[in-house]
Amino acid sequence: MGESEYFDREYFQLTSGKIRYLDYLLGVLRRSGISAGAVLDVGSGYGFFLERLESAGYRASGLEHSEHAAEQARHRSGAEVYVQSAEEAFQLPSAAYDAVTILDVIEHIRDYQGCLRECYRILRPGGVAVLVTLNSRSAARPLLGKQWSWYKDPTHVRLFSGPELGSELRRAG
Repeated sequence: MGESEYFDREYFQLTSGKIRYLDYLLGVLRRSGISAGAVLDVGSGYGFFLERLESAGYRASGLEHSEHAAEQARHRSGAEVYVQSAEEAFQLPSAAYDAVTILDVIEHIRDYQGCLRECYRILRPGGVAVLVTLNSRSAARPLLGKQWSWYKDPTHVRLFSGPELGSELRRAG
């Protein structure tokens, strides 16, 4: 799947459902004690969440491996978006962020443990990491079989259960 085909999918379109989802994620940040401050969105894609963060008063930054997507995110949000892989050491200062979000991205990262360690490094003490990913124990998985969304994206490399992801987060700090 080429880059243009990858980004030409429903996931990269801003729908009313996606806006509700992004607002829900803002609520998760607030309920986690992060009502303001600096937030890094790892795998920021077209910048939909960056835009919502900024409109809610956060100082949003993004990390995105695709220059094409980063350009779209900068245009949409005005946020600073760093172009690099989440599998490389982040070229960001330690303890600089109040929160890090990794939304529907960790399942694409081979060196997810390195990414999580970098997230821990750049979080301020008391900072929060918010991760969203498909759950290997989802009831939809056996019901949908090969039609389950995990199988529809050839760039997925790792499927987590909730307990597995929790263990990996603890291991990273």
